[in-house]
Amino acid sequence: MATTSMPLEDRARSTQEMMAYFGRMARDRRTHGAEDLITALVEAEVEGESLEEQGLLGFCVLLLLAGNETTTNLLGNLFNVLVDRPALWQQLREERSLVEAVIEETLRYESPIQRLVRNTTREIEVSGVRISEGAYVSIVLGAANRDPAAFPRPDEFRLDWDLRNHVAFGAGIHYCLGAPLARAEAAITLNTFLDRFPRLTRGSAPAVRQSAMLIVYGFQQLPLVLVDE
Repeated sequence: MATTSMPLEDRARSTQEMMAYFGRMARDRRTHGAEDLITALVEAEVEGESLEEQGLLGFCVLLLLAGNETTTNLLGNLFNVLVDRPALWQQLREERSLVEAVIEETLRYESPIQRLVRNTTREIEVSGVRISEGAYVSIVLGAANRDPAAFPRPDEFRLDWDLRNHVAFGAGIHYCLGAPLARAEAAITLNTFLDRFPRLTRGSAPAVRQSAMLIVYGFQQLPLVLVDE
């Protein structure tokens, strides 16, 4: 998943290995089947036809990236925010109605997906800048979520504004299909930790942000101490 930081030859080899791995899994599921998403994909039909191999493998890659990497980083960013706010942790233990708000503010404050690339379908002007048709444009969601025009004092972690006004899941026809699942996973995880651990502190080793991918924002390591008494 960190292919952007690899030399071109290594990137191609890594991608081929991953696609070959998913191909072997798909062939195995066609023969044996299992209670999993890949089995559902190999058995799926669209207008009476099964998915082509390339489409099937593309779905697998999408599930790996969009269904795993993003939520993993959301959870890491969430606990990174809360570990430095012990009063908020205690408040959450007593007022579970705030869990949703804290998740939404984390999505804005430390967006798991920082940028996406889009291709313009026509010439357009944005904020006085003319962009030609067919241009590649980097959409920086993390910057939009810190836009002071939309969020006064954007570098503060706050729960007192419209928390659904962020664009951590994108917008329009490309709005994240898995957004409800990501929110549910984050809420279940956070509530489980709140149930069990009265306190959360940092570990002795430093937290290290991942730097291999320009798209996602998360941690390579995030040492935490979970206190259960």
